[in-house]
Amino acid sequence: MRMSFNIKASFRENGLHLDLQGVFDGSSAHELVNCIERQMDSDMKQEKNPIRHIFIDTNAVTRTLPFGKAVLEARLPKNRHRACLHFSGPCAGDLAPEGCSMTLEAHECTGKCRSCTCGQTSSKRS
Repeated sequence: MRMSFNIKASFRENGLHLDLQGVFDGSSAHELVNCIERQMDSDMKQEKNPIRHIFIDTNAVTRTLPFGKAVLEARLPKNRHRACLHFSGPCAGDLAPEGCSMTLEAHECTGKCRSCTCGQTSSKRS
């Protein structure tokens, strides 16, 4: 079953911003990796204004599935590109593969965030 997922991309002076929306599953992980790889490939061809940082915002992710993170971990090359990836939002801890940076921002807890330090969790995020 295809779950609802979308990536909104915007360029800002400090880098590429990817806002993830919806359910993050294996298919979503492939879509995110493809988006990152397309950007890295086009940067290598241009050489004039390479993107040094990609910010991945998880504020609008409604649910994370473990297979999504497993696909992301397997498909993202374990090289310098991971250091360029910065995950933020309540699902950052659920999604960020090893080698990527993570910003756990203060947020108003809805009880659905597994990585939140407030201790409120929900079975919806597994």
